[in-house]
Amino acid sequence: MNKQAAVFLLLIFTFGWAQADWPSQSERLEEAGHARVDRTVQPRATGNLGSPVALNPGEVLEVRVSDLPANTTSASFALGHGIFGLVMRPEADGAWVGRFAVLPALAGRTLEPIVTVRLADGTEFNRMLPSRQVKTTSVKDGDGFIVNSDGKLIFVFDETIQLDTVEVKAHSSQTVLRPRYENNYFALPDGTRMADIETIRALSIHGEELEIKPRG
Repeated sequence: MNKQAAVFLLLIFTFGWAQADWPSQSERLEEAGHARVDRTVQPRATGNLGSPVALNPGEVLEVRVSDLPANTTSASFALGHGIFGLVMRPEADGAWVGRFAVLPALAGRTLEPIVTVRLADGTEFNRMLPSRQVKTTSVKDGDGFIVNSDGKLIFVFDETIQLDTVEVKAHSSQTVLRPRYENNYFALPDGTRMADIETIRALSIHGEELEIKPRG
């Protein structure tokens, strides 16, 4: 892996105190009309989600915006705490959707989602979404966590990792699965079960060996 990829991942996983140039309260009220956190994708392995407003570490937050102009070319979102540049993609119904795995490092914090929309003529505008509080519970499975989210297994490391060192080992015949990288997490191939996974390993950017093992 090259250093540029490691730096990019560092931006996603590092939580600094730098504050974004947020819109004023009046701008937030004006823009919030057509943007919302549509739902939280339930990690079935963790059971009860509790309040629809509060999030648990280990949940996948789905951000959805609709009624965007037809000439929208791209959209991304930020959550504060140095988390920005998260990719959103268009869906069949015309909405733009992005997902983010809530990390243990965010426990007790408040997420302030803001979506940046880019149009074909080069203009941009922001839409503020309702804030979401993160609970202080922990779902760690070693050096990160793995959960069943909306029918798919996803995992994420607590440390900034070297992307090309990720290895997912299955129980059967020493099989190595190839995960797909999303905004800040990895998604395993469709049909993969928790019982199929033996270990997930990677190296941090400092060369430390990291490991995730499914619970149970």
